[in-house]
Amino acid sequence: TFEYTTGTLTITPRAVAVAISDGTKVYGASDPVLGYSITDGTLFGDDAFAGTPVRADGEHVGVYEITQGTLDLGPNYALTVTTGSFEITKATLSVTPDDTSRTYGDADPSFTYAVTGFQLGDTDGTAAAYGAPTCSSETTAGTPVGAYPITCAGGTADDYTFEYTTGTLTITPRAVAVAISDGTK
Repeated sequence: TFEYTTGTLTITPRAVAVAISDGTKVYGASDPVLGYSITDGTLFGDDAFAGTPVRADGEHVGVYEITQGTLDLGPNYALTVTTGSFEITKATLSVTPDDTSRTYGDADPSFTYAVTGFQLGDTDGTAAAYGAPTCSSETTAGTPVGAYPITCAGGTADDYTFEYTTGTLTITPRAVAVAISDGTK
């Protein structure tokens, strides 16, 4: 005769290791979808991940950690996660000098410029506070009539790099009125 007792089958969580993919974006752009990949183990059947990785808060230029966030496989898996990094790089500000003119013999005027490309509510005043660019021309009061380049340089801002275009300084003829003297002989 046979006598039976009950044994126990213990099902343990399946080990799966995941690496969070590194990411990047330009300051002011929307975050891309954060990715990940399985580095060890496999999923069973139609099982799938739920949730997503999450990066540390912050919108300024720098490197932020990406963690597991809500990424999960449920109680049937022992999930090990390797974090990733997310880099925010500088956006580009375009500096365009305003075209201007002056009369031959006069000193150069103060050069002005327009800045475009601000992100996230930043303004020209914000960038100027970091260090505004300056514009100049290589002309002197004695430079002859003609068109000459206005160039800009400098400028620093935490979240931006500067890109410069060239403007034009037009030197116009100096107006001179002459009266011819009457003569006699």
